[in-house]
Amino acid sequence: MKKYLLDTNIFLRFLTKDDPIKSEKILAFFQKAERGDIKLSTSDLIVAEVVWVLTSKKLFNFSRKQIYDSFLPLLLKDYLEISSKVMLLKIFDLFIEKSIDFIDCYNAVLVGESNERFILSYDGDFDKVPFVVRVEP
Repeated sequence: MKKYLLDTNIFLRFLTKDDPIKSEKILAFFQKAERGDIKLSTSDLIVAEVVWVLTSKKLFNFSRKQIYDSFLPLLLKDYLEISSKVMLLKIFDLFIEKSIDFIDCYNAVLVGESNERFILSYDGDFDKVPFVVRVEP
């Protein structure tokens, strides 16, 4: 069985439908995966890049809510393999709840999951996350 790693542009074409022909072709791949004919996977870096591009004011200017409502359900599909699905749920929840960057949400959840609680940073956005203690050097 063939296994495909989904790149950033695949998610972007599907979510934005800015190229309807490509969007339909991607949908067909998702349907093949749902039937079990192929396997699909992606990485945390690709997820972060998709969020970054979608929120870019110069490109797509998606709101956090739009990303949460359209991208997260796609990531949670059983036919899509991501090593950190449980962690991504927490990251997206934090992304919606707080006004901080997706990467900062990722790092905050990473710190919280490791029970370290401390992050060495000058970024005051971490002060908005109750389970992280920010320390400046």
